[in-house]
Formats: sequence, C-alpha cells, structure tokens
Amino acid sequence: MALVTDGLSAETKGMAFRPDIKLSGGRSGGKVPTLEGPPNSYIRGGGSRVFETDESGRIVRDISPERVKVREINRKSPGEAFGKMKKIGPPSESDIEILRRMGVSK
Repeated sequence: MALVTDGLSAETKGMAFRPDIKLSGGRSGGKVPTLEGPPNSYIRGGGSRVFETDESGRIVRDISPERVKVREINRKSPGEAFGKMKKIGPPSESDIEILRRMGVSK
C-alpha cells in the first residue's frame, strides 16, 4: 500500500494507492453504487477505471482516461444505495496522475 504524500493536489494527500484490489461494477456499471473498498483509497475498477473511496470505503469518484464521474447523494432516502454517479467532465491533471500511478495509461 502506498500513501500519497507529494505530486498531487491537497485533496489527494493521505490517500492510499491499492492497485492490488480490483472491483467490478458490472457490465453497465449498475453495481457501482453498492460497491465498497478500503477507506480513503484508490482502487482498480474494470478496464481503465480507478475508483476513489471515502472514509467509509464507499466509492465517491470513478476516474477513467476519458471522463470523471462523482457520486450524487440521495439525501431523501437514507439507507438506500449511496447515490448515482454523474459525469462531470474530462479528467484533471491530478486525475491523470492518479491513473498513471495506478498503472492505467491513456
């Protein structure tokens, strides 16, 4: 396990890189809202995807070389799936560095 200590933005410091763990969200990604991994980590997804988890191990970001998705939380239905993923645009330079460090090339 490697901790991020330099070279990335402030919000990624202290996150663990876990390329040894791979989660699959299903062919269409429908299972992603229910997946969990180690807390505060970057873990491999299917294909060229990297998932980011929060302090509870829930997936909050889905990063690929083409796009980034973030979790939209359904605050009206506590206890249900943690929320849907929403595309926010192309990966930032920091996201590209995360992909590189996880062994995903563009």
